[in-house]
Amino acid sequence: MIEDFSIVFGVPKYRTSKPKKVTRKFSFTRLLQPIDNLVTCPTCSNIHPSDTICDSCYAKIHELTSEIKRKMMEYNPYVGEKQDKEVYVKFKGEQETPADVVKGKRVLEMEKERPTWFKKLTLKE
Repeated sequence: MIEDFSIVFGVPKYRTSKPKKVTRKFSFTRLLQPIDNLVTCPTCSNIHPSDTICDSCYAKIHELTSEIKRKMMEYNPYVGEKQDKEVYVKFKGEQETPADVVKGKRVLEMEKERPTWFKKLTLKE
C-alpha cells in the first residue's frame, strides 16, 4: 500500500504566493467588462438592465407600497401578522367601486390620485 498519497493526487510542489493570487483574481481582463442588455425606461428615460426595473421607477413604487403597508398596519398593528382579509386600494378621485369587487375585502382609501403606472387589476372594465 502507498503510504504517501501526495504521489497519487495532484499536489502543488510550491505554495502559490499572494501576488500571484491577486494578479489572477484582479487581472486586467476582469477589471472592466462591458454591460450588455441595457434598455431605456419608457417612463423616465433612465438606462437600466433589461431584466430589472429602473432605479427611479422602483423608488416611486417602493414609496407607494410602503404607504399602503403603513395604512394596512394602522388597522392591524401586529407586525408580521397576516391580514385577515384581502385588501382593495381605492385612490382619491375614483368613482364608487362595484359591490362585487369590494365584497369581503378591506378597502384602503389613499389621499392621492392613482398613479398611471399603478394598474387597476381588481376592476373589471
